[in-house]
Parts: sequence; C-alpha cells; structure tokens
Amino acid sequence: EMELKKWAPGLKVLSIYGSRAERIAQRRKCWKNPDAFHVCVASYSVVLQDLAAFRRRRWYYMILDEAQHIKNFRSRRWQELVKFNTQRR
Repeated sequence: EMELKKWAPGLKVLSIYGSRAERIAQRRKCWKNPDAFHVCVASYSVVLQDLAAFRRRRWYYMILDEAQHIKNFRSRRWQELVKFNTQRR
C-alpha cells in the first residue's frame, strides 16, 4: 500500500486485513460502490480465507506479488487463484 501511495498517489487503495468481521465490514463499505477504490491489496492468506467473496467480484487485473507463494502449479493457492474472474493476469 505504501508503494502505491508513493508511486501512484492518484489511485484509491483498499487494504483488506484484520479479523473476519473487520474484513467483512471493509468489503461492505467499499465493494458496493464501483468507484470506491482502484486497487485492492490483500495477502494470500486473506484471499484464501475470503475466497468466495473475492471470486464473486469482477476484477480487471490480478497482480500477484511474491511469486514463491504460487510456484507450484498444483498447489491449492494456484488452483484457487486462477479461477478468479479477471480480464488480465
């Protein structure tokens, strides 16, 4: 998030983190409005915990950082992430 604020200050960034209840509140607050954010930042563990919610949303880009988490194409992480509704990866 800090990198985005430094290099692309015009982008609205939504960081998803915290307890399950906090993450649900963050999504309810921002996901209904299509202009609420440009970039969503979340860890692999948060995405996997909230998989159904992330899959329901239509994404334009999916950018995955720290590729060591998805090196194995047979891993659960990889299999779940490639099922996302994205136009670009």
